[in-house]
Amino acid sequence: MPKHINMDAIKKLVFLFALLFLPVLTFADTARVFRENTQSIVVVTAYNSKGQPLTEGTGFIASPDGAIITNYHVIGIAKDIKVRASGRVMNVEGVIYSDINSDIAILKVKGSNMPTVSFGNTDKLDPGEKVYIISSSEDSGNMIYEGKFRRTRTISQGIRLIEITAPVSQGSSGSPLFNANGEVIGIATFLTKRTENIISAISSEFFRDKWKSNKLIAIKDIIKNYRNTAEYWFYLGYYLYEAGAYKEAANVLKEAIRLKPGFGDAYYYRGIVYEKLGRDKEAAKSYRDAIKSKAHFTDAYFSLGVIYGKLGMYKESLEVLNRAVSIEPDFSDAYYNMGVAYEKLSMFKEGIEAGKKAVGLKPDFTDAYYNLGIAYEKTGNYIKAIEAFQTVLKFRHDYAEAHYNLGIVYLLLKDKSSAMERYNILKNINTQLANKLLGLIY
Repeated sequence: MPKHINMDAIKKLVFLFALLFLPVLTFADTARVFRENTQSIVVVTAYNSKGQPLTEGTGFIASPDGAIITNYHVIGIAKDIKVRASGRVMNVEGVIYSDINSDIAILKVKGSNMPTVSFGNTDKLDPGEKVYIISSSEDSGNMIYEGKFRRTRTISQGIRLIEITAPVSQGSSGSPLFNANGEVIGIATFLTKRTENIISAISSEFFRDKWKSNKLIAIKDIIKNYRNTAEYWFYLGYYLYEAGAYKEAANVLKEAIRLKPGFGDAYYYRGIVYEKLGRDKEAAKSYRDAIKSKAHFTDAYFSLGVIYGKLGMYKESLEVLNRAVSIEPDFSDAYYNMGVAYEKLSMFKEGIEAGKKAVGLKPDFTDAYYNLGIAYEKTGNYIKAIEAFQTVLKFRHDYAEAHYNLGIVYLLLKDKSSAMERYNILKNINTQLANKLLGLIY
């Protein structure tokens, strides 16, 4: 443990909710899944020796007699654990099963005829298929969120990871992931950040039968060594990062790496923290270390490409971004950043091709359309440039730079009237750019 990390100060700084970014709430297709399962969702709260709450997460009921599935990191620093289900607060009698590596804990409360979830098969999911997460918290109660299934991948023997894409919102770890039939197919455990967030869930096939045991382990025996594990320091670093305590997060993640030198996710998040601290060169090194630990770590390649771009290393940026899309061909943000790098190198034709791939994968990608407009303008294809800038403004009417550059293109086509129309709109959005355009018009 780093000597300069004050754990009491950290606990005061961040109330250790088990944060997980979840999809934006929708109502169209979620009512049935929510109605059928909401009674099976619980809040799991971990307490210290003084009875003060430390962490909070979601759990779900797997058996009528009170088997509760949640994330290990939700309970990892507990002295006591309580479960709130349908307004009742229940003590945890013990732990049926736990695994630090898969981040699974199955708790036992005293119950009978409790409402349970049903389990489904991840093999039947198709890319793009809707999936649902129900989370719960003391303050907000139960909420349902919608995402899209992306893929599954094997991370170790017997463990498959489900990845879903989703817009950003806040919810809780340990939430069950449902298919369209309302069957649990996984447990949400972690988020990898990018422009479009990737939520990871452990496939239900791994844990669906592990609560069928009569043997209970005491809570103290489960967690007594957790503080000495890399996973403990990793999740603590993750919480600190979410709380904006970047310096503290960097030190804590360093401890996770010391305990587990090949910990790719810890290297990756240390890179993100260094970015937040403006230490871009150190961030780049952390991303390279993450790639060394996990050769197909797409998001580390992506983040490294973005950092190289910030450092003006555009050729290096293209090299690693190309690696990212070779692993993940539908990575729209990687194509967008490739387009930016190509334009910085005055390789506008290549930039156009990268931009076209980005908007093909994400039709409302305004920044990619904007960059396409610039590239078309640089190559003299003014009609295409106009189309690209107009598409930007269809999605974001207040995109000042798009109005300005559209006005420039009209001037290049000697259409002062249309350029003046841009000025009249722009003067209510960005006075500086409006005046600059007006000076070019006259």
